[in-house]
Amino acid sequence: MDRKKVTVKGVDTEAWDILLHLRQVEQRFCGAILSDCIREYYACEYDEDGDEGQG
Repeated sequence: MDRKKVTVKGVDTEAWDILLHLRQVEQRFCGAILSDCIREYYACEYDEDGDEGQG
């Protein structure tokens, strides 16, 4: 899997604290956790045809 270096702006403090906690507990990089979150969000919001889901 290819990886990119990115900057994410506008993350609220509470979400950042949660991400840091997850990083410590799961012993994974923040990027790996965020990648999983993005995929899960996409799966919940869009069906296989790319239409918006019931979310």
